[in-house]
Amino acid sequence: MEHMEKNEKIILSDIFNAIKTCQAARGDVEAVGIANAFVREMKADKNCLVLFQNKIQNGKMDKAFVMMKDKSGRTVFPMFTDITKILPIKQTLEKQGQVEIGVMNLKMIITMLAAKQMCQGIIVNPFMQNFNAPLSFFTNTLYKEEASHVILIEADLAALHTDAIVCPTDGIISGTGSVDAMVQQTGGDVFKEAVRAEVQNESLDVADVIAVQSHGELHSRYVLFTNVPEYSEQMKVESIFECYLNCMNAAKELKCTSIAFPCTSAAMKGMPMEAVIGASTKAVTTWLAANQDVKIDVYFCCEKKEEKEMYQKFFDGIKK
Repeated sequence: MEHMEKNEKIILSDIFNAIKTCQAARGDVEAVGIANAFVREMKADKNCLVLFQNKIQNGKMDKAFVMMKDKSGRTVFPMFTDITKILPIKQTLEKQGQVEIGVMNLKMIITMLAAKQMCQGIIVNPFMQNFNAPLSFFTNTLYKEEASHVILIEADLAALHTDAIVCPTDGIISGTGSVDAMVQQTGGDVFKEAVRAEVQNESLDVADVIAVQSHGELHSRYVLFTNVPEYSEQMKVESIFECYLNCMNAAKELKCTSIAFPCTSAAMKGMPMEAVIGASTKAVTTWLAANQDVKIDVYFCCEKKEEKEMYQKFFDGIKK
């Protein structure tokens, strides 16, 4: 185990963001996004922060991992995504004896914990950003190949920590639509100024996409604004289809590993929900099939439980 140099930065941002996105949900959510994040961080040969303390064993001073008990009484190993999450725990435990911060390779620590059966699970950022899962969840990521996933989530779009969130808008990004207004309000004045600077005196054509870096209370890296058409009898669903395809292409160019689309028909300017579901799922699945070299988690962010259920029925039908 290595000691941490003062200027060394150990940041598992993919894992942190995947967990926060999962926790933003209302109700149960698949943890595939978190599993993918662990795979990505291990593939990048990332290190993680751990705590250990000096213990006397067989008359000799030895270093041992700090373990914890969760609410169910299981022995769990605390893992930390960055220095700000580990320092408060270290300070608390120091009251019971000397505790040190160590740096270990992420893949190595999971392999060691499993091989020696040192614990029953791992808890990420205990007491702060708590993700607690059985050891098997993490050992499965050792042998898992990263793959794209489509994940349904009931949550507020602006609360997600995905790399990108998609914001349907009009040609001048006026902020008058329900989702557009909410996103710009959450981003604050600096974000609104950045949006105005991107648009300037030009108007977006239907299905055009502009990427703006997030500010304020937005947690994503980027907001992808796309001009969706007003729904009418004459409007072709292909226009909505193009909006989704162009957003996926923009996420690829920005090297995003996760993207979230709003599902509400209000965001699509009155388009019937059945049409929104058909166009969005077809566009995303078509894009993923044509871009198998890109690994990205796609979240369909539903405003209500009923929307999520409608999407779920559609995906269940595809699987059959």
